[in-house]
Amino acid sequence: MNYPIDRTIQPEEIVFCDLETTGLDVYGSEILTGHFIACDYSTLGKRRELSLKFRPNKWDDQAENSVKIHGITHTEAMKFPDKSESLSRLLMWTSPRSVLCCHANINTMLGAILFDVALLKTQCLYSGLLWRFNKLFPFVNESTHTFAREAKNRGFINPQGFRLNELAEYFKITLKHHDARSDCAAAESIYRKLRSIELSHSIL
Repeated sequence: MNYPIDRTIQPEEIVFCDLETTGLDVYGSEILTGHFIACDYSTLGKRRELSLKFRPNKWDDQAENSVKIHGITHTEAMKFPDKSESLSRLLMWTSPRSVLCCHANINTMLGAILFDVALLKTQCLYSGLLWRFNKLFPFVNESTHTFAREAKNRGFINPQGFRLNELAEYFKITLKHHDARSDCAAAESIYRKLRSIELSHSIL
């Protein structure tokens, strides 16, 4: 949840996002690549896309192990733009009154959180940009993972599981898993299908 939340306004855009990172620690991991797709919140008409790379400040054993997942090596990552520069580009690209939507839920001592959103906020905090992030994203964030669970609970869908690759397979969406652009596009497609299913049931 972003702070503060202004409940008197409605979102103008929904921004789908996916990150590849050096690990799964919200406070200790860093972003390597990210892809973002901005759509009209009401119609889901696609407006623009943005791909970014982020040079990490450190490269530890966790980062080295993450190479097995996304394939981004230390040598490649050290050639990426400074992360503060990339975060500033993201915030310049983002329209006011936007809501973030990603897929990855992780369990913590405080409950399930949207990892990509939490990591973006942490990196903005470290870069002195959190106030701009909160101003652009003043809404409760959305999750395709949670959306899909709710749809199954209501009997609308019946996937084998709720991981991104499982939902992509269920909806017959092409996916190159752990590639930020492909994962982001898949999350967008899943969200579109879920919203369409929800709408079809609401008018029956």
